[in-house]
Amino acid sequence: VPSVSTAPGQYTPAFALIDEVSAAGPAAAAGLCVGDELISFGDLTASDLRSNGRLNLQPLALKVRDSEGSELVLVVQRAGQYHELSLTPMAWEGQGLLGCHLQPL
Repeated sequence: VPSVSTAPGQYTPAFALIDEVSAAGPAAAAGLCVGDELISFGDLTASDLRSNGRLNLQPLALKVRDSEGSELVLVVQRAGQYHELSLTPMAWEGQGLLGCHLQPL
């Protein structure tokens, strides 16, 4: 069961929107939902991924690759609440290691 908080002060702004989740993928197994806004991915936050006002998801892609088979803690904002989820990137029947698509914010 994910932990829930409504205290935005402890979190940084979201950097990506989950706009697609494959039912059989690791993201769905972790509890990610379409519409979730990604606040942190492991130790990465918006400030780690933004330079010169632009969002660069390359460090996130590298984190996913380097964390294959290892649990990562994500924080998402969903309907005004913050949820901590555990996601383990891994090979599955679909593409990539997550089974979801991120839209940069």
